[in-house]
Amino acid sequence: MQATNFHPSLSFFGQWKSRWRRTNNGLPQGSVLSPLLFNLYIYDVPITNCLQFWYADDLVLAFQSKEFEEGEEALNKDLEIINNFFKKWSLTLSLTKTEVSSFHLNNKEAKRTLNVSLEGNSLQHNFTPRYLGVDLDRTLSFNTHLTRISQKIKSRINILHRIVGSKWGADAHTVRTAALGLVYSTAEYCCESWLCSSHCSKIDVQLNNVMRIITGTIKSTPLPWLPVMANIPPPNIRREGMLCSLYNRADSNQNSLLFEIRKSIPPDRLKSRNSPWHRFMENFSIDEKWRSVWQSNIPKNGFLISDPCKQLDGFDLHRHEWSKLNRFRSGHGRCKYLLSKWNILDSPVCDCEMADQTMLHIVEECPIRKFSGGFVRLHSLKRGAIDWLQSLDVDV
Repeated sequence: MQATNFHPSLSFFGQWKSRWRRTNNGLPQGSVLSPLLFNLYIYDVPITNCLQFWYADDLVLAFQSKEFEEGEEALNKDLEIINNFFKKWSLTLSLTKTEVSSFHLNNKEAKRTLNVSLEGNSLQHNFTPRYLGVDLDRTLSFNTHLTRISQKIKSRINILHRIVGSKWGADAHTVRTAALGLVYSTAEYCCESWLCSSHCSKIDVQLNNVMRIITGTIKSTPLPWLPVMANIPPPNIRREGMLCSLYNRADSNQNSLLFEIRKSIPPDRLKSRNSPWHRFMENFSIDEKWRSVWQSNIPKNGFLISDPCKQLDGFDLHRHEWSKLNRFRSGHGRCKYLLSKWNILDSPVCDCEMADQTMLHIVEECPIRKFSGGFVRLHSLKRGAIDWLQSLDVDV
């Protein structure tokens, strides 16, 4: 694109200003006009037999066929058409960045590479290409992608560990906000595509660890308690909500490519390869789904919770008291009964020698330490609850 005699505006920093520069081709890097003019520049790209997916200057040509040879022929022809168009308008395809891949369930042909060339140069076949941050694999199981994201999340969880502790650290509001920004944003990227994968557990395990950090609970805490105390819907329900949101946006814009593709989804061949669109439900509500799941699997002490979607009391407590409170709520802490069960202590008997030292015994039965209001008043932080947590001599 020729733009001779184009002069960008002067920029200032304090008393300093930039020099005038003449741009003979293209636009300055970072110019707000670049995306608009590039879209206009490639608007008349010729139609091909392959589907075209554009994102800025990244182009994907996709073709569906039952035979490898048919797909190779279509890709070779369409690559030549696109390359001729680029040459005409002084654009160049990067051979080093251009790759080919095939996606299928034929295990006998798992190691087969596609024979596709550009200007006499064979293109590299990549078995696990990455496009827009998502790793694809031959069977579209997303195992490679979810494994990589799981490792990436671990490094971000280490950051959360830096700002919390059992006796010090940020309050629950701060940790929750940091977790949503640092971890969940990465863990849920493009989840609408891979939420049906059988490898989602790799992500869920890490998100459960994040919720344990937010709530200050221990590893044995029943999983249904973690989203309630962290005030974050369960990972699978959040993903389904995002899918339904995407579905509704596609449904509202009938001119979008996503709407056209959704109308022509091929029938499923295997249950393990169900399209994510089959997860869609009309009028889906994250809160309603969460309440339904909670009612079908109420954990120990679940009677304390009337609505799992509602934020619990105590989010502004000091980290030490917040952790203790949640461990009593879930019934899982470092009491003698559980420590004995884990072979850390020899005896589960409480100091009062009346019964085993369970979390319930400490709150309601122990003559040395019990809280006069009982479990319900402790859970809702009624009068005296915070003082009792601060004065408790057992580090649960």
